[in-house]
Amino acid sequence: MEVIMKSQYKKTGFLFALMGCSFFMALMLPVHGDSADAPTALKNDILAETGIFPSGFELEEPLQYYGTDNHKLQDGTIYNYMNGGGVVYLKYGFSTLVHASLKNTKNTRLTIDVFEFAEPGKTKSAYADEAICPPGFSNMEFNGFQAKAYFFSPEFFLYFIKNNRLVYIYVSNDEMAEPVKDLAARLFQKIR
Repeated sequence: MEVIMKSQYKKTGFLFALMGCSFFMALMLPVHGDSADAPTALKNDILAETGIFPSGFELEEPLQYYGTDNHKLQDGTIYNYMNGGGVVYLKYGFSTLVHASLKNTKNTRLTIDVFEFAEPGKTKSAYADEAICPPGFSNMEFNGFQAKAYFFSPEFFLYFIKNNRLVYIYVSNDEMAEPVKDLAARLFQKIR
């Protein structure tokens, strides 16, 4: 009888230890979605909306979320995305990056990065910094907003800002420039 009770205590102790570890691990997971302190890029993720991407493009992998050293998100920090290049973004109060990597059936690659900053004034400063938006762009105005566009055949990319967001869109085939501009216009309208 005593042997059975010791065995039950060992099993019970093991279960309590397992439950305690599980609870502790749950506390360590990053918080997303409905959290009151989650960055707005996660609460209002425009890239997660159905139908936002150009026709024929599919996500190569799930959307990726990067934060700062003080607020790591599910895929890590900006340094996990761009190594030392993240320093210049942090200088302007970077808080969150939502990254999408897409491809179509013709192997054309499309990248969309939505950077969120602490305040709109700092976003404008980041947009003006040549370490972020390099020289060699053409100013483009379309659908009521301006963008810095770069044509480096066969590639095309652009940057634009709205409120506290800086958006970068890249496509590996400059024949897709018009659909990318349409995508930029849709994103611009959706950013609040």
